[in-house]
Amino acid sequence: MNYVCIGFDIRMWPSEREQSSECSIWGQNDEVINIIKEKYDIFENLYQLFDLINPSVFQSICDEVVGIQECKVILMLIPKSVALLNLEKFGYPLYENFDFGNFYELGLDVSDINGFYSALQNPVIKSFRGTNELFSRAEPLEVLEVLQLAGFSDGGHSPYCVTKIMALKDK
Repeated sequence: MNYVCIGFDIRMWPSEREQSSECSIWGQNDEVINIIKEKYDIFENLYQLFDLINPSVFQSICDEVVGIQECKVILMLIPKSVALLNLEKFGYPLYENFDFGNFYELGLDVSDINGFYSALQNPVIKSFRGTNELFSRAEPLEVLEVLQLAGFSDGGHSPYCVTKIMALKDK
């Protein structure tokens, strides 16, 4: 599956709870976020993530945040076909011309793309899987099954898609 970045966020590191696309599960450091927002004049996009203004500004943000022990820059990526459809229909952004070589994959989540509610938190899915931790790439059939189960067990949070979460490597 081809993934494309739809924005970034700054999350607590290490996470006090499991890592998740959902910021109410994997918290943010509001003080650091407010400093970065003001300094770099960045805003949330339609996905409720921060826009990647341009490569040099994004690199400056990464350089600054990597020096803060309790925070980590993360990227959210969704299937390119979904991102292109959201761009065409609603004007949602996608970012293809950035170098994400300094990031590594944390895992895959199944998320409502309208606010990133993680289906892995759903009691039906947690009971089915026995965990609410992120998937690895080695579990594609389980990801597909949970994606389908999410649509049936919780229609109030939809549409769901597979979300790849990446984190900035430490220097």
